[in-house]
Amino acid sequence: MRWQVLQVPTSVSEAQVKAFNAIIKPNARPVQPQKARDVLKDAIYKLLPST
Repeated sequence: MRWQVLQVPTSVSEAQVKAFNAIIKPNARPVQPQKARDVLKDAIYKLLPST
């Protein structure tokens, strides 16, 4: 499984969250401890222009 994590956080409105939840039912589990897992950062961010 691959997760895409934004380097810069973005905001969504309550209406957008409600619309999303109407289509995709929440099924997230609680946050798990990192323990021995590595969190890797993809090198693609170096190719994107700075804003």
